[in-house]
Amino acid sequence: MSIMGRGSSDSEAPPFGSVALPSCVVTLLAPGCIADDAARIECPVFVGAGERDTLPVPHHEPAAYEKSSDVTVFVAPRMAHMHNFASTRAMLWDRLAGWAAAV
Repeated sequence: MSIMGRGSSDSEAPPFGSVALPSCVVTLLAPGCIADDAARIECPVFVGAGERDTLPVPHHEPAAYEKSSDVTVFVAPRMAHMHNFASTRAMLWDRLAGWAAAV
């Protein structure tokens, strides 16, 4: 059984996954790799994260968007990185919809 819980080996992806990684993954996982781009964003930004996600400290994210007119952070409870699979996904969707209507 694979580490994903399906298939006979780790080289077999589950139905929703892939064993291949895009070549940009290593670069994009480096801390600050898009800092220059984020610093130029002037429009409102919504940072939606799960309580267990890829952002080390979600509430530190607004500092990256120094030119943005509004940066909102929402950390959804009982959610990991696969937001739309979480049982609390509607909380994130509702919060995002409310934010979009407000800005």
